[in-house]
Formats: sequence, structure tokens, C-alpha cells
Amino acid sequence: MEKQKSGDREEALYYEKRCLRTREGALLFGPCGDRLAVDVLKPVPGFQGCIDFIHKMNVTELFTVEAEEAALPEDPEMTWYPVKNTGLWENEEMRIRESKTITARDVAFSLIQWENLSTKRQKIVLRSQPAGFVKGTSIGADSEIWTKAESRGIAGNREDSRAAKGREAGEPEENVCAGLYRESGVLRFGIRMGMAVFWSLPGESFVLEPGETAEFYVACAVGNLCSEGADSSRASGEDMGVLARRALSYVREAKKDGKACWNRMIAENERFYREAPAFLCDDPRMNACWKYRWYILKNSMSRPGMGRFRETVMYEGRDHRMTKEPLSPAGWEFSKLIPLSTPLQVTDLKWHPDYGLTREIIRSAFAAQDEDGLILSAYVEGEQKSYANYMIHAIWLYYLVSGDRALLEELRPAMERYLAGHEKVYGNPADGLLTEHTHSLTGKEYQPSYWYFKGYLELGRYPDNPKDRQYFTPLKRVDRSVYHYLNLNAYASILGVLKGKEQKYYAEKAEKVKSDILEKMWDPATGFFYDLHYETDEKAMVRNIVGIYPFWAGITGAEHRAGILPLADPEAFHTGSGFSSVSKDCPVFSPAGGWKGNYFKGRDGCVWCGPSWPYTTGIALEALGMESLADGHRLDEYFDEVLGEYTLQHFRDGDRHRPYLVEHYNPVTGERLSDEADYNHSFWLDIVIRFVAGVNVEENGIRIAPLSTHLKRWSLNGLKVRGHELSLSYGKSDRPGKDLQVFVDGILRAETGLEQGTFLEI
Repeated sequence: MEKQKSGDREEALYYEKRCLRTREGALLFGPCGDRLAVDVLKPVPGFQGCIDFIHKMNVTELFTVEAEEAALPEDPEMTWYPVKNTGLWENEEMRIRESKTITARDVAFSLIQWENLSTKRQKIVLRSQPAGFVKGTSIGADSEIWTKAESRGIAGNREDSRAAKGREAGEPEENVCAGLYRESGVLRFGIRMGMAVFWSLPGESFVLEPGETAEFYVACAVGNLCSEGADSSRASGEDMGVLARRALSYVREAKKDGKACWNRMIAENERFYREAPAFLCDDPRMNACWKYRWYILKNSMSRPGMGRFRETVMYEGRDHRMTKEPLSPAGWEFSKLIPLSTPLQVTDLKWHPDYGLTREIIRSAFAAQDEDGLILSAYVEGEQKSYANYMIHAIWLYYLVSGDRALLEELRPAMERYLAGHEKVYGNPADGLLTEHTHSLTGKEYQPSYWYFKGYLELGRYPDNPKDRQYFTPLKRVDRSVYHYLNLNAYASILGVLKGKEQKYYAEKAEKVKSDILEKMWDPATGFFYDLHYETDEKAMVRNIVGIYPFWAGITGAEHRAGILPLADPEAFHTGSGFSSVSKDCPVFSPAGGWKGNYFKGRDGCVWCGPSWPYTTGIALEALGMESLADGHRLDEYFDEVLGEYTLQHFRDGDRHRPYLVEHYNPVTGERLSDEADYNHSFWLDIVIRFVAGVNVEENGIRIAPLSTHLKRWSLNGLKVRGHELSLSYGKSDRPGKDLQVFVDGILRAETGLEQGTFLEI
């Protein structure tokens, strides 16, 4: 079994007994495949718990290994890592060590060492008994599936073909177990699951003598036996023979050289992280958070290979809130495309040098466009509502880093339909602002502005029940309008790259939206931006966090500068942990969630009248950083303080070895209000790159302009920008104004001070 050096472990991203807060003993799992992922596992050898395939499926088991007449030791040592999980069970009868992972090709693999410490023989058994699977039996050497596994080649499957070499010519059949297979009926979206399990011990059970130790390997390949729907052909090429060969090839490779096989799987799972840029500083929490944010992105990726999602799609998370009915969970879930989150994800992911991943995620978003051009929340088959987002602006940001002109050309018609659709559905003839009639569709449900006019003004108070539609008023929203400006402005820039004749047309439309935001939504008397009544343009005098968005969009001037200060005010948004979603002086400010003490959406429900969301904390931090740069670094200290609060939200009790980001928090105490671990609708990496390291990519070069933070030294290496590699290093030197060094393709291009910065043409 592998051992990790203590020094390596100290710097690694890991978490002992990483369980859900709301489900005791529900272990979280690190790696995932293209389609196979774990919701939660039970603390037993193998894969038993709640397991997902493509979207939420809740498969109860892939396989387990157990002693037939001995109880499993209690209170095992379990450790989560991004690329594997490890476990140790020990009592006077047995000692079991396990390392397990999932490969990109959806093979769940366990490396198990079982020691019989008792004076009795122990019979250990391989089992696969997932609830709701309608077919399944052993795969004997004389079975049709075995024959297919032995004889059928799989073209283009690198893992299968390479792993198949693990079997030496003439290897006796009895040296490899005759495995097990299981098939489901037709499930959601026409999926029909199949799984094939093999282990490296002969027979489905094995007798371990007293004092004897056995090390063995178990592999379960999971696939879609009906990838195009219940009545169509198996276009994926997967049948039970394919899955059996896949699983068997892993076991044979491991049997030949278990260490090499395991190391190869782990290396493949680590590839995404190794290729990512590296940030290292004198703050251990920030170092851990850097690694954790790359994990959140990787963990949320899926490649269904069917329906609308033929390429990589990114989910909002691996939700744990649904009911746990086998194969048919019910309720809201985040393991699907949710367009509100996609631009936030792209904002961070664009810095990964594998631009193909970001390109596919953007394409997948547009694969969910409706007839109006809006991007819908979507599964492989089936769709739900759309949400406000800044998708085209995110594409422009991606282009600035990648130089991927081909994607701009490819998506040009789709982007034009997107912009036209938003004006058709949300626009109005009076101005360029967008109107929201359904408060949840900006992703900020129950923000008090919607109840200001018919509630606070007419009643003299906010209504007790915000679900009562008589008190609700549609609004011209700051967030929707800012997104629309960013998208129009970005598309005008895109047309500049593509030499499009309509560049001026879209630039003028963007300028119109900008002008209306500044003229109508800004209130000079109170120094803030507000939502407007959808008919009268009267301001809803509620300081929501969206009032910061114009600063993030870069459309404000010196006359608006006071509008950023509520972010630094303890009586407004700077309440202790991230930024509150509504100012503390709002009459319905509720930092623990709920509405006036009524938790009508449950304890963890989304109610934007107080709690802090990483989603908007990230946006507000970027706005704060931009304003500080524009105002002589005046706000650097506030930026640094809140960045520390935001970073702290990524860890339970501030412990960097307990990474656990959720959807929203109490903005006063920092308490986690929800329990969707590794939640993915925010950005953090971009903030560090743009404002701590100061790397801002513009059309004709890179502007290096860091803020001053608590960090005394830091380095950023392996940052790829348009075919060039950037490395930056900061640390106090004996040469004033030379503390920051900037390398491009290994050549020193600049030495400067933090506040001076520099501009590099590339």
C-alpha cells in the first residue's frame, strides 16, 4: 500500500473524515469520471452509498468487499483527497487498508489490503447489489460477456487498450476472478446503466487464513447501455462486453504491477491540477484555497456524451439535497447546467492552459439555448428556466486570455440571438434597462426591493409573507441591466476582432444601457445605485448588494466614488464574513436567513435579505479592487481584509485542512447556512490573479497592477496568456521599487514596485 510522507501531507489538500454537516457518516469523495461521480459514501470498503451517473441517479452500490462472518471495525480512519480517498479499519480481528479512486473513463477502482489478525479463517466476499437493478449475475469464463471481454477491441479507448496489455500471454484464467455484472432498467433521459465488476482474486469469495495478508484490486466499469434513448441504437458503443473488458483490463494491469497501475491512475487524475498555474505565498490558507478552487472546478465537470451535452459541461455542484430514493431521487439539484453560474465558472477556468475545457463548457451552455436565444438550465435531455448571466462578457474575458478567435466566429450567430432574446423578453421601449418579473431569475430571490413599493411604502412595513403576490412589484434590476451592458459591450469588442460591420451598432446600444444605469439608477443624495419600479422608474430605496455592480462593470466615474464605501461599512455590507446580500440597515435584514423569522424555504433555503453569498462577494471584491486601483490604492486595506474573510469561508472553522465551500453564509458569524459542499457558482482564482498578482489582460497587452495586501512574498508561475507563459515573483528586496519581477517565456521583462506596476505588450 502507498504511504505519504508527512511533509507532503502537510502541503497537500486533504480532509480527514470529510462528511456532510447535515448527514452524519456521509463521506464525501474526491475524484470523478466523465460521467460517474459520488454523492456520498458509507465508510465501508468499496463504493456503497449514493452514487451518480451523468446527473443525479442515486445508485446505492457499485461493489463492496466484506467478511462473511466478522463485523467491520468501527470508527475507521478515512481521508479525502482531490484524486483519491483512503481508509483504515482495524480491530483485534482484522486490519483493512484501502485506497480508491474513479478514473476519467468511469471506472471505480479500489486497492485493498486485508490482514487476518484473528485465529480463525476469514471468508471475504465481493458483492454488487445495487437497489433497483433488474438484471445481474456472475461473469463466468464460459459466459457470453466474458467472451466479449476477451475478444472485442475498443477503438480509440486509450485507457482500455493500454490497460489490456497488463495480461501476459498464456495467463491462466483462474488467476483472474470471474466477475459480476448488473443492468438497470431505463432511467431518466433514456439512460440504462450497466456495470461490470472484477477483482484480482479467484472466485467471488476468498478464504484468508489466520495471520495471512492479501492485497487485491477491484474495478467496476460503469456505462450507458442506451445512450441515445430507450428505443435507439447504442451510439456510444457501450455494451456489457465493453464494460467487462474495461474493468477486467484494469484488474489485469494491476495484477501485473499494482503500484504502477495505481500511480498511472492517480497521475491521470492529477493532470488537470499539475497543468494549472501555481500560486504560492506566505499565507497557508491562501495556498490551500488556491488548490481547493481548482478542485471545485474539476469536481463540477462532466462529459455526458449524449443528448445536448456531447462535450464537457460544468455543473453548479454535486448536490446532496435531493431525496435518496434509489435511481429516482426527487427535488432540486445542482448537477446540471445552470446558466447563472457558467460565466462565473468561466471567469476562473479561463486561466487553465487547457483552453479546450473552457471552450467546450461555453459551447455546452449555448447548446441549451431556447427559441428566444436565452440559455436555459438544462440536463442532457430536458430543460428548465433561464437565469440572468453575463455569458458573452465571460467569453470576451476568455478570448483575451486564450486568443481563441475561432470560437468567437463559431458562436457569433448564437451570441446575437442571445442579445436579441434578452431585449425581447426583458426589455422595454422606454430605455435600455431590463425588467425582472420573477425575482428568482436573477439568482437573488426574495431581495427586499421587490416588496418595497406595495409593502414598505403602502403598508409602512414589509409584508410578513413575501410569497403573497399582491405585495410584489416587478423591477428594472441593476444586476440584469449591468449584465446586459457587459454583454453588449463585450459583443461590440468581439465584432472588433472579427471585423464585423455592426460593431458600432452594438457599442451604441451598450452606451445607451450604461447611460440609463448611471442617470436613472444612481441616487446622488444617498450615493448608491438602486432598482427601479418597472413602470414609473421610482427608486426602490433598498441597498442591495447589486448596487455595487456598476463599479464591477467599470462604468462609474469619480462622482460615484462614494458608492463603493458601503462595502467597507460595518453598518452596511461589511458585517464580518463576506458581504451581506442586503445592507444591515434594511428593516428585514436577516443574517441567518429566512424572512422576518419565517424559514419558509427551510433552514438552508435561499433568501437574499441578509446572508452572504460567495457569488456576490467575489463580484463585489473585484469591484473594490478596481476602485482601489482607480483611486490611488486607497481601498487596498479593505480589499485585503474581505479577501481574507472570503478565503476563510472556504474552510470549516478556519482549518485549511478542512476545505468545505457552501452556497451561503451568515455574514456576521460566518456560519455555513447551507450544505452543498464544493459549491460552484462563484470565483476566487481570478481575484487573486488580477488583484493580488495584478495580471490584467487587455487587447494589446498585459497590465501588471497588484494591490498591496498582507502578503510579504508570493509567486505565480505557469500562467498562460495567448501562447506566452508568465511568471511573477514578489518579495521585499534591498532595491526599492524592484520588489516585483515579471518574466515572460522565462525572460525577465520588468522589475517594479507594487504600486507602480507596468504594462507589457504581447
